[in-house]
Amino acid sequence: MARVTTLQLLEKHAAILALRCPLRRPARLRLVKSKANHGATYLCRDGFWLTITRGSRAVMLDTLIHEWAHARAWGRGKDHGDKWGIEYARAYRVVIGEDKA
Repeated sequence: MARVTTLQLLEKHAAILALRCPLRRPARLRLVKSKANHGATYLCRDGFWLTITRGSRAVMLDTLIHEWAHARAWGRGKDHGDKWGIEYARAYRVVIGEDKA
């Protein structure tokens, strides 16, 4: 049995998020090497770019959730304000599995 790569795992969770917590624009994942931060979200002409710094699977998965929340809350308040917090909680429940509806 082939081992699932970290990118495949992240793409699987991004697909679930796209269904359960859809974005207003398409999203693409990009894995990077960085010592500055765990990730970032950018809005470009073709949609959102979610950059995730390579590291442990757990940190990368949490970063996906974090950046997905930024994309969901884009343009609706402070960077880590109330809207972002609500979107982060929603995405976290979807990925971690507490939100089955």
